[in-house]
Amino acid sequence: MTTAYAYNPSKIKYYYYRCTESHQPLEKRKRCKNKYLPLPKIEKLVFNIFLSLSEEQSFKLLENKILKYNQKIETEIQKTEKTIIQLEGKLELTKEKKDNYLDTLISSQFLSKERELISQKTKELEMEEKQLKLQLDKLHFKQSQEKEEIIDITIIKKSIVTFRIENEGYSETQLKGFYTHSIEKITYHPDKLVMQFKFIPWKETFIID
Repeated sequence: MTTAYAYNPSKIKYYYYRCTESHQPLEKRKRCKNKYLPLPKIEKLVFNIFLSLSEEQSFKLLENKILKYNQKIETEIQKTEKTIIQLEGKLELTKEKKDNYLDTLISSQFLSKERELISQKTKELEMEEKQLKLQLDKLHFKQSQEKEEIIDITIIKKSIVTFRIENEGYSETQLKGFYTHSIEKITYHPDKLVMQFKFIPWKETFIID
């Protein structure tokens, strides 16, 4: 939906949300069941949702979901760390073996065939070393991404509490900025709003009274 406006019989401008399909010919208007929605109604619903989130009981429910999500991510980080430690140990052993073969080639006398076999083994260990380093690079990157997925509850709490305390002094631009910073997407249903916030990776559903 996009914002639009019109004038009532008293020539007063009022705003509403309009389904983008309403611009299309009638036969193409299939997806949008709610063609028009009054903007003040939706804004009030969204405003009240943020106010309710700052209440202890409502935020506690959200906080518990975040804690469970973070625990799941922490478990994955620990699994990745365990794999990294195992591969680092394997890499050290591979390096030692390779160095031993190289030392042997330098310090000892071998027949041409024996030297060739040792040289071949050294190359195999070098290839194994490269593969292990590549695996470790991927795991370190994966671990870094996992750590970034951890949700900072304190930042969310501070943002919501600040909104509750200061919203009365917000200009229209500040309020819009807060919504833009906090909301990814809103899906409207006659009986509920489904909101995708930017600070959590799942959707939250809010029943409309």
